[in-house]
Amino acid sequence: EGLTIRVCRGDIDSGEGLNALLDGCHTLVHAAGLTRALTEDRFRVVNVLGSAKLAAAAALATENAAKAGNSAAHIEHIIAISSLAAVGPSRNDKGVGADDELRPLTPYGRSKVEMEQVMRSIAGPIPCTFLRPPTVYGPRDRDTLELFRMAKRGIRASLNAKSRLSFLYVENLVDAVIACVERPAARGEDFMLADGGAYTWAEFSALIAEAAGRRGIAFTVPGWMLSAAAGISALARPFARKPLLINRDKVLEGRQERWMANTEKTEKTLGFRPRRTTAEGVAATYAWYESQGWL
Repeated sequence: EGLTIRVCRGDIDSGEGLNALLDGCHTLVHAAGLTRALTEDRFRVVNVLGSAKLAAAAALATENAAKAGNSAAHIEHIIAISSLAAVGPSRNDKGVGADDELRPLTPYGRSKVEMEQVMRSIAGPIPCTFLRPPTVYGPRDRDTLELFRMAKRGIRASLNAKSRLSFLYVENLVDAVIACVERPAARGEDFMLADGGAYTWAEFSALIAEAAGRRGIAFTVPGWMLSAAAGISALARPFARKPLLINRDKVLEGRQERWMANTEKTEKTLGFRPRRTTAEGVAATYAWYESQGWL
């Protein structure tokens, strides 16, 4: 409300509405996608084929503008949200970098790798920049919400005592997108993102407990419990209407010891450093959840 925003209704599956969306567009930020799905095919339909439709529409719009001699209608840059899952877990504490080999573990990660490949292939002369965030948290996020709810009840939950992870506050992600829009050096590059540092689940939960003003009791979810939940999810999947939060792929990801991002290239090329620390982001997220009655 109050902003000069033109809303275009459309469907990334069918491609409906994409031409209207791209009319007069110079920079396209592509943030549509699935982080959970019932099948690998569904990940591909949205994350790969939907992204292909978007890239094709952008390439056609730019080609038509060039034929018409209308340089003002050229799409000059595509920025798309990929994922740390496309690169896979890191083998050491340095973390995975933007130019490391892509080794996805799960259908979601594979769909993001395919998304990057197909968009670059189809977009033609339009440079595509891919941002690869780790777990993103912040206002309106529902995937990490349960950790915040448990912290308010006095439970500091840990999904794996050994795992060390990078996290990214949503406002830091937005700042990175803006940096890519404003800096020509970003065009055609890949960037890893993170708040900075790495945390165990227990340390992340402790930050939430601090924001909640409660010390809480530390609790590590046993591996057998996660495996059992994943098994139940697999049995229930044929009857489920929505993707379940725990499944075998999520358990596989959770068993990895390092999901850490190396952001050296991001800092050097974009001059980008996160505006908020993880502690500040967690506190702001908790305050938002509480103000909205989500806790």
